[in-house]
Amino acid sequence: MPATGSRIEAWTLLFQSYFDIEVNTDESSSKARKLYGAVSECREELEEIISKNLAKGWTLTRISKESRAVLSLALYEILHDEKTPNAVAINEAIEIIKVYGADEDYRFVNAILDKYAN
Repeated sequence: MPATGSRIEAWTLLFQSYFDIEVNTDESSSKARKLYGAVSECREELEEIISKNLAKGWTLTRISKESRAVLSLALYEILHDEKTPNAVAINEAIEIIKVYGADEDYRFVNAILDKYAN
């Protein structure tokens, strides 16, 4: 099942924000803008969770920006979006990273999200 458009849009905005450039949300859907804004507001909290669930010796800077963005998006939904079941947030994250990440990134993303959600 392909990831929904608004999640892909929000992921794209989050990914862009890791490059210290101004992110233009003008052409994004309202749902994507809201999701991007909400995740951005919680970025510190989300990145702390990601860091705590990494293998020993790993840091956030070692993770691809694609993976950081998708992990932040999924963790936000798991923590703060009661309408989205955890399994859906995880599946959507995996589908996004399969398309936009490196070959094995989806395994890494799945492991982090599964470890946190369970």
